[in-house]
Amino acid sequence: MEKHIENFLNKVSLVFITVASITLLYLSLQIPQTCIPPNTPTTKTPPQIPFSTCDPSLNHPYMDPTKKRLKLWSSKPWLSQVSSFTTFFRSLNLLNNETKVLCVSAGVGHEVMALNNMGVSDVTENALFPLRFSGEMERTVRNGGVCVVVVEECG
Repeated sequence: MEKHIENFLNKVSLVFITVASITLLYLSLQIPQTCIPPNTPTTKTPPQIPFSTCDPSLNHPYMDPTKKRLKLWSSKPWLSQVSSFTTFFRSLNLLNNETKVLCVSAGVGHEVMALNNMGVSDVTENALFPLRFSGEMERTVRNGGVCVVVVEECG
């Protein structure tokens, strides 16, 4: 490259670096309009974040997991869902007490509880990836068995 072009490019680069540095310095020293002014007194201290659930400063009562489940299972929305599934499964006339059931991706377990309430004792819950549902159902159903697909209503 010719010497005078190289000198010109060096000068242009130096000008751009200087402008960028001045702009950066200006922006870093300027206080944005959305910030709290530095002379505003802080009246609230930020809440302390517990480092562990065993932190004694946390005054939450311990709830036994069994009690927690029983509280959930006795709630009106839970019982309504279980009742809905029980009604649906009974209307199919496919299940008896000796039926073995695999619930693929049973969610929080409404279906499993509904089947247990109907007297089906051998219920296995298994949650897999959505694209593997049909393959898992095909793999586990015996000859002469039945697949029932229950999906949530859309819309």
